[in-house]
Amino acid sequence: MISHDADFLNMFTDGVLYLNVHLRKVEQFWGDYYDAVEQIARQIERDEMNNARMEKEIQDKKDKVNFFANK
Repeated sequence: MISHDADFLNMFTDGVLYLNVHLRKVEQFWGDYYDAVEQIARQIERDEMNNARMEKEIQDKKDKVNFFANK
């Protein structure tokens, strides 16, 4: 079922399929629409935190390389 009315979907939904365009895959979430939106938001937040951590690690490694390259 595809609908833009979340309350209508929640009347009979116990799972949601999410088309993740970034990972290019279909993900399944259990619960009603609001549960799925909450789960997706938490997943995006975790992914953003991981990306920020990895970017910091990359920058730290680049700084070390540049430090030793200048010696």
